[in-house]
Amino acid sequence: MDSSDDDFVFACLLSLYIQSLRQIGSQRGRARERLVRRMMRRQRLMWMHEWLSEDRRLRLGHYSIFLVRELRTEDVSSFQNYLILTPEIFDEVLERITPAIERQDRTFRSALPPGLKLSLTLRHLATEDNYSSLSYAFRCSKTAISTMVPQVCKAIVEVYKDEVFTVPVTPDEWRALAQEFEDKWNVPHAVGALDGKHFAIKKAPNTGSVYHNYKGFFSIPLLALVDAQYRFIWIELGGVGHMSDAQI
Repeated sequence: MDSSDDDFVFACLLSLYIQSLRQIGSQRGRARERLVRRMMRRQRLMWMHEWLSEDRRLRLGHYSIFLVRELRTEDVSSFQNYLILTPEIFDEVLERITPAIERQDRTFRSALPPGLKLSLTLRHLATEDNYSSLSYAFRCSKTAISTMVPQVCKAIVEVYKDEVFTVPVTPDEWRALAQEFEDKWNVPHAVGALDGKHFAIKKAPNTGSVYHNYKGFFSIPLLALVDAQYRFIWIELGGVGHMSDAQI
């Protein structure tokens, strides 16, 4: 191999080396650009919307202004109509479930008060209002609401289940229920009032029309039995929407 061949090989190797350096530099440049773009996007993100801030919630939210300062002090009947509980019963429930739903304050934000969690949950249960609407009214994020509603419901069940859901098991207990119906409602030989309700759900995948009810939407039915004082003595939940009362 003469000198001209050596020069040609060297030139080829040098060209490949330069191209590889350019390619590496281009990749590093693109990586730097992506990093800069990510940093700029992060700088534009907010910790939370201003209208969800604690200050706005205390000054303009439904719980602190509408419920606590207005309805509770000025119109007790409207307070009960709004939450389906009197102020006295609301306070009792709140006192009993607070240990289960109360959370510690964090470095950057304060925990939501237990009273707000309970009132929001009661409003949702009473009206079936969706999380978006409740978010605007109570000034809480939908993420927080989706966590607190099951949490509050579970706490209420755990606290009251032993004293509220007492199913009669002896003949004398059933006779006592029947006597209450006859004394209060003049209905003899009745041990309970039975009725159902359909709770709307989103159609589950691969279920066809199993959860579709006669009212025209997808649901899970609840069937409940109450005594003469409207107290629950039995509940069945977990059927599918197409079922009638007799099928549950």
